[in-house]
Order: sequence, then structure tokens, then C-alpha cells
Amino acid sequence: LGINYCKSMEEAVTGCDALSIHLPHNDNTHYIINKSIIGLMNDGAYVVNTSRGGVVNEKDMLLMIKEKNIRYAADVYENEPKSSDKEFTDKEILSNTSIYGSHHIGASTDQASDAVGAETLRVIQTFLNTGEVVNCVNLERQSPAKYSLVIRHKDVVGVLAEILNILKNNDINVQEMSNIVFKGAKSACATLQIDHKPSKSAIKQINDMEKVYGVEVSSL
Repeated sequence: LGINYCKSMEEAVTGCDALSIHLPHNDNTHYIINKSIIGLMNDGAYVVNTSRGGVVNEKDMLLMIKEKNIRYAADVYENEPKSSDKEFTDKEILSNTSIYGSHHIGASTDQASDAVGAETLRVIQTFLNTGEVVNCVNLERQSPAKYSLVIRHKDVVGVLAEILNILKNNDINVQEMSNIVFKGAKSACATLQIDHKPSKSAIKQINDMEKVYGVEVSSL
């Protein structure tokens, strides 16, 4: 992946073009990103802070913007407005054209809530309509299947059940499967990823089925 281990933060930021900050704010991290750290980055580099205000020394950031043309993006600030405040009063941050700021509670806006609701509905509707689980995070990255079995067949009840029964009797495990129906719903094509190669006898059994048009086996 091109990821290198660095023994220190100074080593990590030296000569880099972008720095993304993900730290809690405490005594150990207060102003941890300062002119000494930013000064090691390339001119024109990007700094993104979505952690906590006070992790970045904003006075130093303003200086580095002036001296090194640093671009700074943040949704957290040293002087964040409280919930009762109507305006962001830090004029130096507000007026600097090299700073892009967004709301710390962006996820709680009406726009974000609507987007989350719409995406949730899309995921549910996709599953109900197609059986696909959108954005599933625990799928096997690469199927352990060794062979692909492609079967062109008549689109009628029982064909796939009989095929699967033949595979079961030959101790063949189906690890992934799809079935595409062609226009007119007269014929279809099933693709099965299986754990080992079917015997000639098993292939003949499937091929000899009245409603099967053809069988192809290939290694993955």
C-alpha cells in the first residue's frame, strides 16, 4: 500500500504535501501542530483538522499560511462559537482565503439528516428489490472458489434446484452464485463459483438435463 512507519511526527511530516489530524485534545496534544511541525511540510501543503480545537496552534497556522502558502481546512476551532452564539467572531480565521471552514456539527444539519435518511432508504429498498446488501463491510475480499461453472438454461421452475442437487451429490460447494434472465424471460444464464472442478460425470449430468442448453467450466 506504500505505507511507511515513522519514528516521530517530525519524520512523518517532513516533505509531505498533506496532513490529516485525528487526535483528542488534552495536555499532551495541545498545540501539537505548530509552526515547527508545519514548517517541515512542503510549501503549498494541505492541513486538514477534523479532531479538536486547540490541537492546532491557529496563530502559527496563520503565519505558515503567509510564509509557506499552506492551505488549511477545519471544522474545529480554538474559539468555536457556543450553541447560543449566532456568529463566528474569529475574524482572522473567517477572512483568510487560504482557510476552508465548515460546521463542527455538520452531521446534525437538516441537509445531513435528510441525506442519511435517503441513503438508509436506498439501502433497504435495494435489498428488498434485489437482495444486494449495499455497503456491506464484511464480505470476503476474494472468493475461495477455484472454478466458475456457467450454465445456460431455460428459465423455468426447478432447473437451478436440480443443478444444485447434482453439485451436492458430487460434494461440490457453491460459494457465489448469480442468475441472469434474458429479455422475454425464456432463457437465463447461471454463474456458480465452486470450490473444486466437477467431474466429467457431473458435467454430463447437468448437460443432459432437458432444459439446459450448455455448460462451461473454467478455472479462476
